[in-house]
Amino acid sequence: MITWFRRLVHILLLGQVLRHAAILMAHFRVRRFLEATALSTSDLDGFTANEDGTKCYVVVPLLREQDILEQSVAHFLSLLDGIDGCLVLVTTDREHAEMPENSERETTPIMAARFANGQNVLHLHYPGPDGYKGDQLNFAAEAIARTRVGDDLHEIMIMIYDADSRPPRNSLRVLLGEVANHDDVPIFHQSARFELRRHRTRSILDAIAGAGALRANRFVVSYEIPRLLNRSPGAGPMRRTLSLVTYGHVTGHGLAIRLDWLLECPMPAKTQMEDMHYSYILAVGKTPVVPLRNLDCCGVPPSLSEQFKQAERWFQGPGRVLRYRNDERAMRGAVREAVTVSALLICAEWLSCSVAVPSLLAGLASKDRLTRSLAATFVGIYSLELLSTELLMNGRHTPRASLARFAAFPVANTLFGIAGLSSITKSCLGRSVSVKTEQ
Repeated sequence: MITWFRRLVHILLLGQVLRHAAILMAHFRVRRFLEATALSTSDLDGFTANEDGTKCYVVVPLLREQDILEQSVAHFLSLLDGIDGCLVLVTTDREHAEMPENSERETTPIMAARFANGQNVLHLHYPGPDGYKGDQLNFAAEAIARTRVGDDLHEIMIMIYDADSRPPRNSLRVLLGEVANHDDVPIFHQSARFELRRHRTRSILDAIAGAGALRANRFVVSYEIPRLLNRSPGAGPMRRTLSLVTYGHVTGHGLAIRLDWLLECPMPAKTQMEDMHYSYILAVGKTPVVPLRNLDCCGVPPSLSEQFKQAERWFQGPGRVLRYRNDERAMRGAVREAVTVSALLICAEWLSCSVAVPSLLAGLASKDRLTRSLAATFVGIYSLELLSTELLMNGRHTPRASLARFAAFPVANTLFGIAGLSSITKSCLGRSVSVKTEQ
């Protein structure tokens, strides 16, 4: 019995070592993609935006964003400088429905209406109190289409950002350059770099919160961008085949969609995790996606409790895959089943984070030499992944700050796994997962 268990441990550890060695190699591919081929400012100076007639709408769905709306509007308008396009602020009746009684605070819809000028800033208001982000986006797409009667909707791009997104000022120029080069691609995606924006003190809790950003960035570099590269038209046959059996996702911020495609294939309605559901439809439908060569910038919650609640919500993304599987747009076949299995494996890996640290410590302390060696090799490779992620995504941090994030990473990663367990437990008990401020 002990011998068989030991062999099983060896197999599992060896599999993880090989897998993470491949992931580490993917980091070099991502680095080449983001750095060697990125457009510099001087490159963009010679690029004439919208030279092919493409119009760009920056669509920002809003819910209780009073504190940051003014800064958001200013930043998104800076993106549109020299671009044929406009900013669309989409509010919702859901904000009024969830507002405490006798609240005297100015609402986001009132603020958004004040910013609207009928020219480069438009305000749309979704009338349903039960609508989520996907409903706001579909509402905006239909409204925009009504104003473009007679135009080629294929040449109209809908660029979706969250209110707290802070993409580089050249983002729309980079997008339009890719759009011009890929006329047959309907989806473009700008992945995000996560950061802890509000530092309280140099405390342990602050280090753990920063490690949460490191964990999110590692996911982007290790999984998100490589999977998107596999789905791009320039990917080789082997990588394209691999993408057919993988639940690669796009996020609801930094997502650019051709208007004609969005009208024909709208966002899932009345759901909290519309981007993960939409990702499943795109993956099963073998829809090509072109990743953009610059990164959005998003903040992680500075509070550990909010990070935990956010992770609970995020787990619902792959965790609801069996619901996505029943969507009539998910065509039956081997690809659908493979993508479903891929999403379930993502859930399993997520949950395993809750026991990863004690399991590895047990491996490192094992009396079996091979177990110790494999566990140590895994820890070494994983540490290199974190170092690579930190250098690529947050190279401006001081060595001391990075060291604090590394030291706190085991705690942040364990909390991430526990949040997944909490999310699935709440779902089994019929309890709702908190959606406090995030759409």
